Amino acid sequence: MNYRWLVILACILVTACDSSTKEKAAKNVEKANPAETIVERPNPAEDLVSRYEAAYEEFINRIRSAAASERAEIAKTNPQAEFAEKFRALASENGDTEIEATALAWLASNSDKDDEKASALATMITNYPDSPAMKEAAGAMVAGKPSQATEDNLRRILENSPHPDVRGAAAFHLVSYLDRYKSLGEQVDELAENPNAVQFFGEDGIDYLRNLKVNDAEIEKLYETIVKDYSNVVISRMGRETNIGESAKNALFEIKYLSKGCVAPDIEGSDMDGKEFALSDYRGKVVMLDFWGDW
Repeated sequence: MNYRWLVILACILVTACDSSTKEKAAKNVEKANPAETIVERPNPAEDLVSRYEAAYEEFINRIRSAAASERAEIAKTNPQAEFAEKFRALASENGDTEIEATALAWLASNSDKDDEKASALATMITNYPDSPAMKEAAGAMVAGKPSQATEDNLRRILENSPHPDVRGAAAFHLVSYLDRYKSLGEQVDELAENPNAVQFFGEDGIDYLRNLKVNDAEIEKLYETIVKDYSNVVISRMGRETNIGESAKNALFEIKYLSKGCVAPDIEGSDMDGKEFALSDYRGKVVMLDFWGDW
């Protein structure tokens, strides 16, 4: 008896049953986990950010390569105002969404209207504390006058954000903020007597500087945290991308080796006669170092 056809028929039936079983299983998984089957729509605000960055880079390159007499005219083509309108529209049309959060973060950082910057930032802090767009908003926080609210908001983001990139950005802006204003706080009495300084910082800003309580150990610890936990995070500063890990390493080097009272790092080189020397050769002697450049 020829069993070949029976074997073939059996294989076909097994395959069909297997396919049916997998299809049913897939449908059951879809019903049980509907979120896993949803395809997320692209965020149009993120696309707009990329388009703005490309347009702004082109604008800056034109400024840099133009003759001095041409720059004033080229400056009129700054794409900032055009894109601000587009981001305002996106924020207005997409309330309570990540689209609005991304648009507001851009406005908080790039709007040419101070009241709009403040409003966008306040909405971000209130409505979108866990948004990935807080990475951009954290940088906008430190652009204004010094205040306890700014410090508190950065600390809150660093502690609570679920996104490592956002925590890294918050840590970097916080330590830069504290590092900068710590030195000014040490001169606050002089600043308070300077009308221009009072006008620039405001009375509340002067009070913040006077009451700022931060020490070198905390600043050093924050930089070390950035190097340890957020070394690959990149932020945009003044149109340029900055690796916060590298910046933190440079800051730590300055704290540990270039601060007052530290032993100077060794320097090796050749003198004007070509003789090799090292700074450590002169340890125990008075040495004057003269750093200069010729551009």
